[in-house]
Amino acid sequence: MVRIDGDNYEELISKEAAYWGMDSEQAVQDGWYPGMMREPRRKVVKGIWDDRDLDAYIRGQYVSKILDFSSNKDKSACLELCCGIGWLAMEISRRGADVIGIDLSPKAIEIAKRYREKAGVVPGSAEFRVADLNRVVLPSSTYDLVYAWDGLHHVLEIERLVHEVWKALKPGGIIVIHDHAADSSAMRKILRRAVYFMLLQVIPTTRRHSDSVPKGCIRLMKSIPGRIRAGILALSHLKERGTNSIQGFPEAYSPFEDVSGENIIRCVVQNFELIELQRYLALPQDIYVNVDPLDSERFAVVQRLMRLDKLLSTLHLLRPEYFFLVAAKGTPEFRREERFLDSTFR
Repeated sequence: MVRIDGDNYEELISKEAAYWGMDSEQAVQDGWYPGMMREPRRKVVKGIWDDRDLDAYIRGQYVSKILDFSSNKDKSACLELCCGIGWLAMEISRRGADVIGIDLSPKAIEIAKRYREKAGVVPGSAEFRVADLNRVVLPSSTYDLVYAWDGLHHVLEIERLVHEVWKALKPGGIIVIHDHAADSSAMRKILRRAVYFMLLQVIPTTRRHSDSVPKGCIRLMKSIPGRIRAGILALSHLKERGTNSIQGFPEAYSPFEDVSGENIIRCVVQNFELIELQRYLALPQDIYVNVDPLDSERFAVVQRLMRLDKLLSTLHLLRPEYFFLVAAKGTPEFRREERFLDSTFR
């Protein structure tokens, strides 16, 4: 992880904005328009979010919950943090809510505004603004719902932001977060990669997306030396993918990747009344991506992988790296005790 301090913050936050601007442009080139994902898979599949059907199968339930929260009132006032190109904000506006989406990337906001205009008249409204969430100041008691999808782990000043969200919510308002919290345990990382390698030997994979997995690991290798070589390729591949670079721009990366992680949950639970906390995906999400999309048993395989995933989590052998959190604004005096927090994260 890149070291971030007062001297290099402005430089790194500019790189962060540029990275997500390039990623947004690439998404549009791949046919992924906000709320209208016309292609089943992006040209370069880096994660389950780049495969429309797979993403809906694994994470669709959490999107549905956010949509339900946004339509609890006739005209909910909503704020989306890290809105990107605005796909979720636009979907919520179609349900009648008024949404403001904010993001660090001017390019992402430009794309969001462009497709908002193309969407025409909707029951609600969607407005998009550029803002640095590390420094943003939110209006008091304004929103019924504040939500974020897969972006807050890039926010350095997460505690400050959570306080701003508390201030911005109306009494009884809801915060909903779906995000990533990387497991810092070196032992579990080794075990996770070992399980990944072993599963590659038995699941139906594909050569059509060889950028997602080393060619030496794509088919079951019958010899023991072959399997060892495949394991080495798989482990090195996972390590290389940590740079989160964009195709055609190998020097581009997100300097704020996973800067907050687990602190997101801690900060929210300390300041809000927890309603729901679900964790999932302990296995590397690459394994789900590598299941052959043309295989007739694709989602049966995915379902079995998810069951194995849950078992490994229940046995505490692996720790889920994604979470879905719902919490409500309580009184100013509300604050969880540390012993509650400790039990929450075991």
